[in-house]
Amino acid sequence: MASGDTATYAQGTTYIPNDTIQVTVNRQARTFFAKIFGSNSVTLAASAKATMLQNGGGALPWAVMNNPYIPGNTYQIYTDNS
Repeated sequence: MASGDTATYAQGTTYIPNDTIQVTVNRQARTFFAKIFGSNSVTLAASAKATMLQNGGGALPWAVMNNPYIPGNTYQIYTDNS
């Protein structure tokens, strides 16, 4: 973050209560071409969202799944051997 940036965060629920956090950062930036239309600055925003745990603890699965994810279930990793 740079001087003047503002950051906010919100905790939420994806699978279990409070397992997700979203961070948003805003920054004022000077314009170049938009000055022709009277706009000297714009607000830029970036956000990131992360899920921290799955049901029962541990990291969430990182794979391409063939079926919907249900917390607590065990899954084979789906592969397409075509």
